[in-house]
Amino acid sequence: MRMKKKLQKLKVKLSQRNMIVIVAVSAVIIVALGVFGFLRSDFHNAYSDGENGSESLFSSIVSSDGKGVTFTGNDIITVKSFSGRMFVLTEKLLASVDSDGEIKYTKVHNYKNPAIEVSDKYGILFNRNSHEYMIFTTKGIINEGASDEENDIIAAAINGDGTFALSTKSDSSASKVYLHTKKGEKKYIWACGEEYAVTMDIHSSSKKIAVGAIGASGGEILSKSYLLDIYSDKAQCDFSLEGEGITDIKYTGKNIISLFTGKRVLYDIKAAKGAPQKSEFTSSAVSTYTDGSGNTAVISDGIGGFDKTSLTLYTSKNQVKYTMELDGKPGDVVLKGKSAFVLCGNVVYETAKGKLRNTSTLDFTAEGLVVSGGKIFAYSSGFLKEVE
Repeated sequence: MRMKKKLQKLKVKLSQRNMIVIVAVSAVIIVALGVFGFLRSDFHNAYSDGENGSESLFSSIVSSDGKGVTFTGNDIITVKSFSGRMFVLTEKLLASVDSDGEIKYTKVHNYKNPAIEVSDKYGILFNRNSHEYMIFTTKGIINEGASDEENDIIAAAINGDGTFALSTKSDSSASKVYLHTKKGEKKYIWACGEEYAVTMDIHSSSKKIAVGAIGASGGEILSKSYLLDIYSDKAQCDFSLEGEGITDIKYTGKNIISLFTGKRVLYDIKAAKGAPQKSEFTSSAVSTYTDGSGNTAVISDGIGGFDKTSLTLYTSKNQVKYTMELDGKPGDVVLKGKSAFVLCGNVVYETAKGKLRNTSTLDFTAEGLVVSGGKIFAYSSGFLKEVE
């Protein structure tokens, strides 16, 4: 979530008119490429695990209470989940871990800038600023491929049927968006002429894509969102957010998308001519989480002083369920049922209906939370453990 803070602080001020073009181009490159981690241009091929191939890269130790797994030898970058399984992305491998802490399979990679995105049944591991990707399920890797013409990948998204989208750099436009079947066959191509497509979400029908892009106008950051239909080579509709960097875009319903910048913007596709609804946060969002029903939790720095976290719960229609303040710096937030779990250092708060329900103190300082198999797990750079 450091990326979100950088995006909101990054503005370019000009003192001379003849510098506008140079600074605007620089802003695009810094925001769309630098902040998202696309600075290196080396190509790196993934390779399969051989016999005992991953043993030299890490060792895993299930804790004595059976609630945690320790990874040594390479740091955890992030953890995401679907189908009751956690997928731990480290510097050197992808590990599939069940809710009892048992590692089901591993896949070695040597991606320099690895990232993962998941849906409810499929995941994609991709190499930012390079061209490789892998599609995976709970059973293992089902497909490995490369982006069109091996152009550098900027962002990716994947749907519940395995359909996935790649945003890449392009020689003919700033970036291009490709929609593929789970086997890698191309279904759709769209050129994003003047902006870099940095975040995407695929509609449940797999026939529409919501795209968040970053460019520059008048020397300042310009974010744009596009709604694409695979049956048209033109965007269904688009709108702009000046002076703000878009960090995420999600379908929260059949015809509604939610964007995140310094604020949450809800956009009704059916009412495309109307003004989008905006929800201001107390400060820049540190972490957001949207569940399958479109409910969204947002945490940001609190207004009650240093080391305070502000939590706000929204319905799928942008109505505020409740807002409350918690002790500690905001780290991460997830939703499970009617509860929101908020991470602040080594403390996890459970809230529901605007009230504090439970507080758990971890024996380590965590960096993120993940929901799996009805349980809440916290993770650091080298440790994954269930929250009691």
